[in-house]
Amino acid sequence: MAEAGPSFLDAIGQSILDSASSIDAHIDAGALIDRISGDATSSSAHRARQFALSELKALAKRAPGAVVATEGAVVAILRVVEKLSPKGDEEIEDENVESLQEALECLGYLMDDSTTKAVGKGEVKQDGTRAQLVAELAVKHSENGKQLLRLLSVGETSTQYDALVLLQKIYRRLPEPVNSAILADPRSLGHMMNVLQSSPIEYIRNESLGLLLLITASNADIQTIVTVQGFIETIFSILEDEDLTAGGKVARDLLQCLINVVGNPTCQKYLRETNGAASIVSAISSVITGKPSDEDEDDFEEYEKREGEHRWSCLSLLVDASLALVEGDQAEANRLALVKAGALELLQHLAEPMAEAPQLRLLRVFEALEPCPQAAERLQSFARRRAPLLFDLVAVLLGPVTPLTLRNALGRVLCRCIARHSSLQSFLCSSLGPELQEEPNEATPAGRLVVELLEANIGWGNMTHLALLHRLQLLLATLVGNANVQTACVAMPVSIPSDAGPAETFQELLFRAFSAMARPTFLEAALPKRLERSMPEACLVGFLKLLLYWLANCPPVLSSFATSPVMIPVAMDLTAFSAFDEPSVLLLVRHLLLLAWHLLLVASCFYLYYDSLIL
Repeated sequence: MAEAGPSFLDAIGQSILDSASSIDAHIDAGALIDRISGDATSSSAHRARQFALSELKALAKRAPGAVVATEGAVVAILRVVEKLSPKGDEEIEDENVESLQEALECLGYLMDDSTTKAVGKGEVKQDGTRAQLVAELAVKHSENGKQLLRLLSVGETSTQYDALVLLQKIYRRLPEPVNSAILADPRSLGHMMNVLQSSPIEYIRNESLGLLLLITASNADIQTIVTVQGFIETIFSILEDEDLTAGGKVARDLLQCLINVVGNPTCQKYLRETNGAASIVSAISSVITGKPSDEDEDDFEEYEKREGEHRWSCLSLLVDASLALVEGDQAEANRLALVKAGALELLQHLAEPMAEAPQLRLLRVFEALEPCPQAAERLQSFARRRAPLLFDLVAVLLGPVTPLTLRNALGRVLCRCIARHSSLQSFLCSSLGPELQEEPNEATPAGRLVVELLEANIGWGNMTHLALLHRLQLLLATLVGNANVQTACVAMPVSIPSDAGPAETFQELLFRAFSAMARPTFLEAALPKRLERSMPEACLVGFLKLLLYWLANCPPVLSSFATSPVMIPVAMDLTAFSAFDEPSVLLLVRHLLLLAWHLLLVASCFYLYYDSLIL
């Protein structure tokens, strides 16, 4: 049975009680304001004011609206803060410490939006107007917050804490006046930084971090000042003591502060010149490879649960900071700094068991760095690894258990990177050749992985069409725009015959694999039995794109194709084959073949004309 709501008479009665309570609170507030506004010269007057402030704080917590509605109440509290605050570099007098804290906390309660008013069942209305009014009065009567900022330099930690909390509440509503006050007295930023860097009390340090998080969000001048005062180094210093795998609030706030400043060109240069890129890479590695601390080793299951949204939110923030560095005028220099710091080496973790989200985040770093020429050098370097990183990435791309989303994303970025850098194209081409002596436990060269599947494709074995498609894309990326590689692949040996006969070249292997795939007997058998991830039509189109590009840009291949007793009949059979599931696929195949025939016709005319010149 549904619970009955309050009756009409109950609502009227409650309204009367609320009104009476508000009137009482208003009367109490007026009396307390009179008591705190007088001059306290004797010890008894000090105690009376302190007692009145304590009662006013309790009233502000219970009925903030009544206190704010009392004429002159907020201004009177602000004047108490002004009177009790130290002048210059002096410390707070001992007899004023408690009263000053009571006044600051009272102002904080008056601005607290957590105080709500019930409007109806299940409805809540927040009193934001009251908080805005208090913020405006606080800014007006504290020199845009300068008086509160000066409290950050006092040695009394509780006062520091109350001032930091109040400043954050004011800043959320009126940021520009507080920014002006901060820039008018740069020492205030030094005080904040000093609290963050040296406060032994964690909750005070965290409030300083919260204020810095707010003020560094948009003001470029403040970002620059805190950066040269060691803000970035402080962030990474505190992060060393934080468990990034747990993704706590402090760690996330620190990383958001980092994002705030790395978009600033001056801060980017500072970070680059102070080895900040290495700190970012180290932090990313800590998130990915984090291990439980000694005290957590007995509770490993609990540690494993940390691999959730908070842990990967830290990774996302670090990746966002990296991406912010590679935007703007300094993008090239920042890419180089990240590559030198070992950012690409993070990609080796793609082969490890990991959630899909962090894998894709790492690929965003790769995508941002791949235009850098030094990135190509790192991918093919043997210096710091037992095998080049390129071999590992190709192994992940072509691996049988790689998730489809990761495979597609990695294939897109990796092929773009190979096609962009001619040195990578040549390196991949050279790895097509057979190894004279294979070392145990050594990664298979990227080119050999491609060759092995092409050889398996001839008999079809257990290989999926998707794996073949990605190999064809790698080969196309290797050939694009590189005449030297196109020519080298014609005669590149890919096998060592056991009978000491001539080695099979890459061109011959590719022709043989295409012939095996394009047989109508295979296509007729494969199409009706096609599995969800098997795409014979797509592979056939991939083969045709690869061959067509190579034929159009490399005359020796075109000559071999035109004079082959096998390839021409295969192409003729494909033009007559009509059993594809999708008419659009059939149309695409025929268009590609038509282009091939045009190429062959041009080649034939060229050779006939060339022969006539010789004769």
